[in-house]
Amino acid sequence: MGATPDKPNSGAAASAPARSASPSAAALAADGTSFRDLTRFAFKHMILIALVTILVTAAASGLAMVLPASYTANGMLLVEYGKSPTIRSEPTTWPLQSAEMVETESEVLKSRSVAEAVVDKLQLDKLPQKLRKPTTNQVKLALYKVQDFVKDVQEQLMDWNLTSRIPRHEKAIRALQSSLKIKQPALTVMLKVTYSAQDPVLAERVVRTVIDTYLEKRREIYADDTASFFLQRAEETQKELDQAREALTRETEQPQTDRIKLQIRALEASYLFYKEKYDRGRSDAAADRSLVNVRVVDYPRVPEVRTLDPLVVMILGLVGGFVLAVGLALVLEYFDNTVYMPSDLSRRLDVPVLGSVRHTNGARWLLRTRGPRPAKGPKKPQTPKPSKPDATAAAG
Repeated sequence: MGATPDKPNSGAAASAPARSASPSAAALAADGTSFRDLTRFAFKHMILIALVTILVTAAASGLAMVLPASYTANGMLLVEYGKSPTIRSEPTTWPLQSAEMVETESEVLKSRSVAEAVVDKLQLDKLPQKLRKPTTNQVKLALYKVQDFVKDVQEQLMDWNLTSRIPRHEKAIRALQSSLKIKQPALTVMLKVTYSAQDPVLAERVVRTVIDTYLEKRREIYADDTASFFLQRAEETQKELDQAREALTRETEQPQTDRIKLQIRALEASYLFYKEKYDRGRSDAAADRSLVNVRVVDYPRVPEVRTLDPLVVMILGLVGGFVLAVGLALVLEYFDNTVYMPSDLSRRLDVPVLGSVRHTNGARWLLRTRGPRPAKGPKKPQTPKPSKPDATAAAG
């Protein structure tokens, strides 16, 4: 009785009738990938994808629990073309000058002079170091050990003169410059000043002080120094006028008296002239003489919400771990040359598949052996065993 041959896999038939499929299925079929291939890929690398996703999510969750909370304060500045107050009817060339002037103001905000003034005002270099709270968390204890090790290595390198020892004041200035973020929102002429710190009040104070110091620095840069010249001339004229009046009180001769009176009138006219120029120079110095007007749109407020919640970090770790796992599985699948389906063989060799045989135990035995099975020889004749004597006969 012949065995019924196994039916070939329906997925391997080259001439299978085309079924009505959705546009996505048709696109996958045209690309040489079917839903069956995707399912096989998912089940083949299911353990790898699950393991990598769990590990990355666990690492992100631990990192979210260990890292300290951070708060971000924001301030907004408006940069306009024209003197203050800006006359809206003045012809301007915004497409040519807006990017340059905003970038210039951004560099002034990030300048060392502004950062140094902020550090001196807030005494950021004298802030007490954050004390470590006693904890039994092994992850935090390991992180503290790593920080101590890095600090010891830095101190050793400084002792060997391999690195420079930076003063605390200089460290505070560099830290402020690196932490202060100045960004220009898209399609605007505004500047957003951002600073993050573990203390929300400190973050708000730093941004507010940076904005005020920047505005003072701009006034110093564009200030007109002619007022000091006229002030000096007015003081010298006042001294000469006092000396002339004192000489007038001591003079008794009429010709000398008339000459001194004429000199006093000339000095008084000069003093009034210098005084008027000095007052005008002070008003000009108080005004913004630059061609760019900067206005404060929003001063910072004390942030009440943390910059990044631990739940968000966990979700990002979950998504990132899944993407990483799928990418790793795709790399392994790309370098895997094993043929699982008849369609794989047809696609790789570009030849039609005539048939397929199921991978059964008999086929596995045929692959292990080489050549036909050895023929069985003739059976050996069996010698009859001697029968036992009958008990009754022996008794007789």
